[in-house]
Amino acid sequence: AAEIAKLSRRENRPILDVVSDPLDPLIGYAAVGGFDQNTPSTPGRMFRVVCSANCASFTWTNVSGNLPNIPVNSVMVNPNRPNQVFAGTDWGLYYTDDVTANPVVWNHFQGLPRVMIWDLVVDRGYTTLGIFTRSRGAWAWPLPTADDLFRNGFE
Repeated sequence: AAEIAKLSRRENRPILDVVSDPLDPLIGYAAVGGFDQNTPSTPGRMFRVVCSANCASFTWTNVSGNLPNIPVNSVMVNPNRPNQVFAGTDWGLYYTDDVTANPVVWNHFQGLPRVMIWDLVVDRGYTTLGIFTRSRGAWAWPLPTADDLFRNGFE
């Protein structure tokens, strides 16, 4: 919690969501609200944190890549593919298949209307991504597995 507060102060924008990697508790993500124009010296909308052993130190990385300069309201990691991360934004759902790439390439998910996404969840069986929107209801899609990248309605 203290590291999230430091990130919020550094970015001078609200942290709207945090999530840890379901397979590695030493990795986490923070979704940032606001616009880069409000904090030009500290741009970014999505950050990845890696904690050392016993969380003695933290390394924050801006993984915003090509995400549009819009607030990211929610973040979720695919437990079946830990490098695949979803970002719920004011303009819809974005995803990357490799959050460790440099630069990170985010894709706009075409299966939803361009609507504000409030929350992202994964069921306990790691089979479904739940997407909760503002004004367009809730949506659900099968999560891609390690061998089945974005079939069953994702692309």
